[in-house]
Order: sequence, then structure tokens, then C-alpha cells
Amino acid sequence: MVLQKKRSLVAVLVTVVMTVLRAVVVYYNMEKNNYENDTYYLPDNLTVRIFNALAIASVVLFVAFALSLLFTKKTSIYHDLSASPAGMLVLAFSMFFVVALFAKKLVVTEEVTYSPISLACVALALVCGLIFLVLGLKSQKSMPSNATLSLLMLFPTTFSALRLVERFMDSNAAPLASSGDYRILGLASLLIFFLYDGKSYIHPKSAVIFYLSAFLSVFFLLVYSVPNLALHCFGTFSFDEHAAYSVADIGISVYICSRMFNAKLKTSIEE
Repeated sequence: MVLQKKRSLVAVLVTVVMTVLRAVVVYYNMEKNNYENDTYYLPDNLTVRIFNALAIASVVLFVAFALSLLFTKKTSIYHDLSASPAGMLVLAFSMFFVVALFAKKLVVTEEVTYSPISLACVALALVCGLIFLVLGLKSQKSMPSNATLSLLMLFPTTFSALRLVERFMDSNAAPLASSGDYRILGLASLLIFFLYDGKSYIHPKSAVIFYLSAFLSVFFLLVYSVPNLALHCFGTFSFDEHAAYSVADIGISVYICSRMFNAKLKTSIEE
């Protein structure tokens, strides 16, 4: 158990370093394509190639960390939701930020229109924010049943799925850009994470898949969202709903980290 927490800490530290490196790479190599407010290109130069090689090495390390659980007796995961209230509150307020920024643009800019999927994502962000706010403020004794918790996790799972669909639709409509790859990989990993996180409340699930999806979610989400948010904050792009999702992804990453460090492992005999 202690060893797995150390591996989780190493994974987080590697992610932080890679996030800073990508922010530097993007800052010095980015080329705007003027199609959307959050899309850009990175040239195929030595700096970008080195970073991509380091990113691949990081993913290989995360896969090795997760697969190492196959050689231990404890291969299933279960949770105590009351162990991570701070992560839930950060996630809740980041979701509210998404709703606020979308609502602001709707009120201020009369011409703006959102697709049905975008509106569904905003609605689910509001629901998820309310859920995690209430759960984050509850005491351990007043927590809902495991079955209820598992059901509630369907909302962030659906939120992740819709965002992934929306991203694919945007990718098909727009020119291929360097800004989208990490986001798509992050959302795909996040969908798997929330699915297993929710199922673990009613039945212990594979610790390998849980930790692998957690490592990859945090890595891909932060490597994309932190540089993207910096570009919006420092004037390269205007601060709009695209920046709001970056804030949400950072909040989600904090929540995932709290789940990783508070997750408990058990053997098949204990199940």
C-alpha cells in the first residue's frame, strides 16, 4: 500500500515536470491557426520531438507502475469517499466556473450559439458541481450508501463522455491542430477513470485499470490544460469557455489525485 502511494507520488511529480516543460515548449514554438480560440500548431522540430519522446517515456512508466500490481496479492480497489473532501470541493467549484463562464458569454454576447452537446455538457457540469459540493461538505457518518454513490458517479462519467464526443466533432470540423491530441487522450482516460471509480463503490474493481486510467488522466489533462490556460490568461487567446474547461480539468486532476492517495487495495479473498 505504501509502495503504491510512492508510485502515485512519482507519477504526479513526473506529470508536474512534464506540464512545465510543455508550457515552455508551447510558449516558444506555438503557431496560431486562427480557426478557433484555443487551437494552435507546434512545428516538427527537435524541441517538440524531444518532448514527445519524454511524454511517451512517461506513459510507459505509468503503465509499468500500474501493471506492477499484477505481481502483488492486492489487485482490487475500493474507496471511502469521505477521505477526499478537499478534492471534491475543488472539483465542485471548477465545475461551477465552467457554468459561470458559459452563462456569461450567453448573456453578454447575444449572437453566440452553442450546440446541443455543448449545452448538455454545461448542464452536467452544474449537476456535477452540486453533487461534489454536497458530498464534500458531508461528514463520514452522513454519506449516502455505496449504491447511491455509484449511481451519482454516472453524472461525471456522462460529462466526460459528452466532452469526448464534442471534441471529436470539433476535430472533424476543424483543421488538425497540435492542441487537441492530449485533450482527447485525457478525456478518454478520464471516462475510464470515472467509470471504474463509480463501480468500485458497489464492487471492488481492477486496481490496475483504476491506477492506469488515473495516472493517464492526470498526465494528459494537466499537460494540455495548464499551458492552454496560461495562453488564455496572458493574452494569446481571449479568456472564454475554452479556458473554463481547462480550469475544470485542473480541478478534476486534483480530485483524481485525492482518490489515488486515499484508495484502498484488497485481495480477491477479502472480496
